[in-house]
Amino acid sequence: MASIEDRTKQQLGEFGISYYTKTESINSDIDSALAKYPSKSGGSGKNYPDIKLFLTTETRRKIPVMIEVKGTKGRLEKLKNGAVENTTSKGELHYKNINEYALNGAVHYANAILNSIYSIPAF
Repeated sequence: MASIEDRTKQQLGEFGISYYTKTESINSDIDSALAKYPSKSGGSGKNYPDIKLFLTTETRRKIPVMIEVKGTKGRLEKLKNGAVENTTSKGELHYKNINEYALNGAVHYANAILNSIYSIPAF
């Protein structure tokens, strides 16, 4: 049986969507943002989304998409009051949630890009 990540890549290919694997460069700005931001586990290592891609809008705008794959039931998201719980009550990054839940990890990657490239604070 194929892994969830392999199946996702297969489906992206069936839809004609090009993607990049975790170690492939998507572009220098995003690669740099992911490298500079704290890792999912809290260290100074790089961030490696499982799958990276660009979706192109009708107006030709390219939107980066970072996909984090988890193959375990119950590991989709960790929410608090309906929002992704990526910070603790003290306002610090909640690395356990970021590392263990797919949506939390994807939001972490989005924050890395928004913060580094566009100077938008984390959400």
